[in-house]
Amino acid sequence: MAPRARDGDVDVRGGLPWTLLCASFVNFASFHAVREGYMACKPALRARDAYPAALLGEVDFGFCLAYALGLACSGLVGRRFGYRRTIATSFALTAVFACGLGAAVGYGPRTRTSDDAWRRARLAHLP
Repeated sequence: MAPRARDGDVDVRGGLPWTLLCASFVNFASFHAVREGYMACKPALRARDAYPAALLGEVDFGFCLAYALGLACSGLVGRRFGYRRTIATSFALTAVFACGLGAAVGYGPRTRTSDDAWRRARLAHLP
């Protein structure tokens, strides 16, 4: 008789691989959707404030590097604590941070003009 699979092990005969695949797809798609906001703003940043393409490329590189490190670390954590727990925790933390940031932006101080909004965004997001 084959040994019983533990929480972190993947049993190819059961439904767990499909569950992991679907949950991982939704999680990765959500991470990529976060990047789309920046990608939509890139042309406006370049046209309005004449940011050099090199600076915008460095911001892209920083995002990709952080994303790769996050994936590597989540793989190590998943091996140690179980994939289901890791995915469930990552979903919960993503939701908490998204709601927290939304509340901070939604209830934070309002900008009076478009120029004030751009100035505030530059101070908050760019070096």
